[in-house]
Amino acid sequence: MGFALTLRYASFRHKNKSVGRFIELAVVTVAMVAIASLLATENIQIILVSLCALLFCIGSFWFFKKSDDMRRTMAD
Repeated sequence: MGFALTLRYASFRHKNKSVGRFIELAVVTVAMVAIASLLATENIQIILVSLCALLFCIGSFWFFKKSDDMRRTMAD
């Protein structure tokens, strides 16, 4: 399952470079906002939401790295 999804995203990213960059930039932005809200708030609910968002972003970073490794081996 994970390999097939990674391969599909790598193929999508290879064909649609600007959209793929936008998706990855959006995840980086969400991660920065989550870190900033963790540092700025004392509300436990916001902290939990920020931690969940940050864990999602870390998983997405791993996924993007694996798909980028696959994309680099694809022919133009």
